[in-house]
Amino acid sequence: MYQFVLFCNVPTKVEVEGIQFVVSKSKTRVVEIDEQKTFFLGLCAVGDCQTQSIAEINFDGNRFVSKSKSIKLIRCSATKYEIEIQNICCFEQKRTKKLNFEGIEFTFYADGLVEAENDEEILFSQKFDFGISNAQIESLNENFLCLKLMDGNNCNSIILNKQYYCVAQFNNSILEKTETGCKVLTELKDISRHGIVRIFELGEEMNLVDQYSVYLAGKPINDFNLELLPLYFLQCIKASDFKEAKFCLSEELRQKVDVNHLSSFFGNFESEKLTINEKGYFANLTYCVQGSYISKQYEFKIEKNKIVNILPCEEKKSI
Repeated sequence: MYQFVLFCNVPTKVEVEGIQFVVSKSKTRVVEIDEQKTFFLGLCAVGDCQTQSIAEINFDGNRFVSKSKSIKLIRCSATKYEIEIQNICCFEQKRTKKLNFEGIEFTFYADGLVEAENDEEILFSQKFDFGISNAQIESLNENFLCLKLMDGNNCNSIILNKQYYCVAQFNNSILEKTETGCKVLTELKDISRHGIVRIFELGEEMNLVDQYSVYLAGKPINDFNLELLPLYFLQCIKASDFKEAKFCLSEELRQKVDVNHLSSFFGNFESEKLTINEKGYFANLTYCVQGSYISKQYEFKIEKNKIVNILPCEEKKSI
C-alpha cells in the first residue's frame, strides 16, 4: 500500500480514480494506491474553472515518478510520498481580497468564491452567484457576523453564525447594524423603485420583527407605458404596497377588494412575467412549493387605462 499526501497553496479541486475532493495549504488529503501502477490526478481551481490540468504519475520499477509540471512529487519513504500541487496559471484563481477577522483568515475571489480558514481547517467555503470586487466584514453581535460583498455598484450581505454557517443572504442590499440587531434595505429593481426594509433582532437566533416597503426615490415612479400596467400592479403587490396597487384598479373593482383579499388572491410569488398578445394581457407568476416550482397564469382585463377584472387561468406545474 502506497500513501500520497496532497496539498496546495491555493484551494484546488482534485479528482483521482473517480473520487473528488478539495485540498489547500491547511487542508491536506491522503490518497492510497494499493499497487505499482500508473494513475492520474485531475486538477482545477475551486469555483468557475473551465480548464483542468492532468498530472500523470508512473511507477518506474523502483519508485513513483512524474514529469508533470502541475505537481511536485516528493518521496518520503518507500511507501509514502508528498504531492505538492503547483500554482500554475491554468487553474489559479484571481483573488480580490484577504481579511483577518478574529484570527480567521477570509479570502475573497473575483468569481464569487469566499473561504474562511484557521490554521487547521477550512471553516467556510461557498461560491455565490455574483462577482466580488471588494469585501468588508462586520461583527453584528457575539453570535453573528456579516460579509459585505461588493459587485461593482451592488452590495450583497451574507450573515454567518459563529459556526460559519450561512443563515441569510440579501442581494442588492444595504445592511446597517442596530442596537438590538440589524436593518436590511433591499432594492427590488422594479418599475416603481421599491425597497424592502427588514428589521431583525439578533440574540442566539436571528428573528424578523418587522418588514415594510419604501420608495427609494421618495415617491412611486408611476410614469410608464400603460401596457405595463398589469406588471406594475403585480410588482406593487409583491412589495406589499397595496395602496399603490389599488391605484391601478377601476373604481368599481377598488371598492370590492381590500388588502387581505389581494394578499390571499395572489399569495407569495417569487417572480412575475407579462405577456401581451392579440388575446390580451396575461401574467405568469412563479411560486416555490416544497422545492417544486408552480406557474399560475392570470388574465387582466383593462378599460380606460385601469384594471377592471383579473381572471385566474389553469395552473401549470413545472419541475
